[in-house]
Amino acid sequence: MKKISGIFILSLIAVVLVSCFGKNYDTYTGPPPREGPLEGEGAGGYQLSSLPESLAVEFVVPEGAPCSVKVELRNLGTKLVRTVIDSVYSPGAYKLWWDRLDSAGVRIRPKLYYYKYYICDSSYTERMDYRYHWE
Repeated sequence: MKKISGIFILSLIAVVLVSCFGKNYDTYTGPPPREGPLEGEGAGGYQLSSLPESLAVEFVVPEGAPCSVKVELRNLGTKLVRTVIDSVYSPGAYKLWWDRLDSAGVRIRPKLYYYKYYICDSSYTERMDYRYHWE
């Protein structure tokens, strides 16, 4: 009788351990952080502000003749995610919004990226911390 109850207890412990540690359970910690403050009151209460500034590509083309501008979105592993701009611009300041899609047409994932700017004969980078934004 003691052998049967010992085997039963050991098998019960094994079943509990396999069921608890055999699956990958996601822990709910609340909704992801959203971007931008709450602005104004609509008919249903508060509504979200416009797109975050990180989705605006801002650059200045120096005085002189028009020149080529290329802006690439890259992840931290320097992999090209999308070429946001690849065109010729005349001198002036520009602020362009883009649609948050990668080169395959899929919405980018919230994480840290950077913009790589090529303007005329110079290049520089700018950090872009993208988080969830509900529309």
